[in-house]
Amino acid sequence: AGSLEQAMALADETLGTLTRSAAKMNKLRYLRQKTGVIYFVRGCLPTAFEYFTKTDTLALDVIPLFDTLGPHSSESHLQSMVQTLPRISELEPGTRHAYHEALLAYVSSSTVTRTDELNTYELKLLCYVDRSRVERLLRSHRPLKMMPVIEFLENQKLYYYIGLYYAENKFLSEAIGQWKRLEVGELKDEVYPGLNAIVSLLLRDNIQPLIMENIPWILERDLARGVALLMRTSAELNDDVIVGLLAKYEDRSHLTRYLEHVVYGRNAPCGNRYHTQLAQEYITMVTDPGTPSTITTKTRSKLQYHLLHSDKYAVSLILNSVEKKAVFKKELAILYGKKEEHGKALRVLVYDVQDTTAAEHYCRSWPCRQKELHLQLLKLYLDCQTSERDILLARAVDFLNSTDSVFNYHDVLGILPSQWPISLVLPFICRSIGHSINEGRVSRIMKGLSEIEWARVKAARAQFTMSRVIRITDSKYCEFCYRPFTETVCVLNKAGSVIHPHCLK
Repeated sequence: AGSLEQAMALADETLGTLTRSAAKMNKLRYLRQKTGVIYFVRGCLPTAFEYFTKTDTLALDVIPLFDTLGPHSSESHLQSMVQTLPRISELEPGTRHAYHEALLAYVSSSTVTRTDELNTYELKLLCYVDRSRVERLLRSHRPLKMMPVIEFLENQKLYYYIGLYYAENKFLSEAIGQWKRLEVGELKDEVYPGLNAIVSLLLRDNIQPLIMENIPWILERDLARGVALLMRTSAELNDDVIVGLLAKYEDRSHLTRYLEHVVYGRNAPCGNRYHTQLAQEYITMVTDPGTPSTITTKTRSKLQYHLLHSDKYAVSLILNSVEKKAVFKKELAILYGKKEEHGKALRVLVYDVQDTTAAEHYCRSWPCRQKELHLQLLKLYLDCQTSERDILLARAVDFLNSTDSVFNYHDVLGILPSQWPISLVLPFICRSIGHSINEGRVSRIMKGLSEIEWARVKAARAQFTMSRVIRITDSKYCEFCYRPFTETVCVLNKAGSVIHPHCLK
């Protein structure tokens, strides 16, 4: 090494005292490159690559010195500078790694245009030196030579990266096929992240045919992850097919989740049958004895919300299912309400569910029929013949005296028990009298305003009529037939012209 450095120093000194020429500079460059190759053979890698850098040696000229990166498209002039080159593949692993690491640093620092050939060599070096950086290179969309890359990765048994290369180059079916082989154990690769690779690829591209083709297999592998894919994709899927697939599985919760997504999760409208099926799935889960109590309570709340807020399910069909099961009392009231059978709905809430607050809230949800429904509810309170009679009578008094209640005064007086003292319902009476006085005043005001408006219209009509006096003389002619008027009867057409009545026809 010392003699080489002395020789190169002497060459530099000699060149400095002589006239520079292209031939002399090329000779010096050749000597430096040869020195770099000699240091490369001896394993002095930092010095070797320093000389390659000084002589602007292309990375593609240095790469053929590595038999581990072959086959090479062409030989390098560096190979002929020494008689024997080391076979990198036969070196000790640590030494081989050092050679690869030095070349990778040289390639990475290269400022020449990045060709697909140079990128392919860099990928190979990363596989030898630092496999954690391979994925970033593949995702960078830099051009690579397809067949050399695939062959090299297969030889290194890096099957996951083969699929990733396919995916980044839009060979999606090939990528999924490669990863499926890893998923089922046909191939082994510790880098493979699992089923999430396929799911992420499908979500990234959101191609409907590709998702529909692979979703049955994904559901078989991991039902929860498959449903998550279906709920997150923006592709327009065939919901009938997917619902049919999910219905085959014993765990119905995944079908319910997907139906919730179809009905409420999307911004686009869906068919009525999905609203009906979702209600049926809720009913099945609630009545299933194997469902945990916490899930049952949560599902029943969802069922009540769905029945109350959706207007697209088959009410009669769900009503038939609910009527057969004693547990669904509140749901029964909601369904009666959907059919506008308000008497039945209130009876269920008051006598079966025994939830007077819900019954009163039900009445307020129908503003246009509030007086009628409040009267029906009051009758139910008063007509109770069960052990809850005293409780409901007390509730009737509170309901009657509440400012939130709306009644027709005369209708209420006809149903109140005759033995009730006036003091018991005094707030209602005072409020009713106030309302009655107010309604009378409002009625008189409205009547006065109507009379004023009518007088204004009559005056405007009279003024208009007086301003449109038409004089018929011997010189007046019909503007349609241009003949004189023989009688005093005439008409005005839409244009305001005076014509004969028969000309208007």
